[in-house]
Amino acid sequence: MQGATHIRQDKICQDALFIHPVQGKDFALACVADGHGSDRCPYSDEGAAAAVKIAADILAELLESDDPKNMLAAQKDIRLPRLIEAIWKETVQTAYERKAEAQPPEENGEIPPFSYELYGTTLLALVAAPGFVFALQIGDGDIVAIDPDGSARYVLPPCDHPGNETESLCMEDSWKYVRTQLIPIDSTQPAPHMLLLSTDGYANSFVDSAGFLKAGADIYRLWRENGRAYIEENLPGWLSQTSADGSGDDISVAIIAQSE
Repeated sequence: MQGATHIRQDKICQDALFIHPVQGKDFALACVADGHGSDRCPYSDEGAAAAVKIAADILAELLESDDPKNMLAAQKDIRLPRLIEAIWKETVQTAYERKAEAQPPEENGEIPPFSYELYGTTLLALVAAPGFVFALQIGDGDIVAIDPDGSARYVLPPCDHPGNETESLCMEDSWKYVRTQLIPIDSTQPAPHMLLLSTDGYANSFVDSAGFLKAGADIYRLWRENGRAYIEENLPGWLSQTSADGSGDDISVAIIAQSE
């Protein structure tokens, strides 16, 4: 949802969200990204859109392997983050070159010199599959699990940055700043009933993390009481109101939940 401040300032939404089609799949996959939106990052909405699609495509291919859990375990810390960084940077550089070529020669001066920062964005990805949950994150944003008893907890610890600073895909060797978590699901570690993935505009709208986690738990409770259609109908309005009352920032949320 476009943030309340962005609406007042007539700024486009810098967030992106991608949910991988699940028909015929035994996994659920969702990604969100938050383009930085500053004057130094005028094309960050494009960077965010590229990030979620690239990450989803790479993860979906890994999940099609014969042993996705071990494949992710082997690649999650180095090869996977490096691949996401490399393809994202190649993609945004190509996008910039096309943008520059499309401008008449007399207007070329209006396009800033190329840098990856022009497209700067965070990225969060979440997978739920038989036997495991996998989370990946660079920059701020939150990944929350809600257990069968209705309690909410972070899958990855929330970022603690001063001001508006955050890691970004545009950084040099950004793969080094990617955090991942592979959680096995077995008899000793039951599967969460709901997973919630959100850009930082959501958590920043609350006074503290306890209030944010309670919002996740409330969504789960309302899902259980009223069903999926109720959440789908009301979530946009809740997020818009949350932005207006809180951070004013764009908010993107993806939910993965067990079938009833």
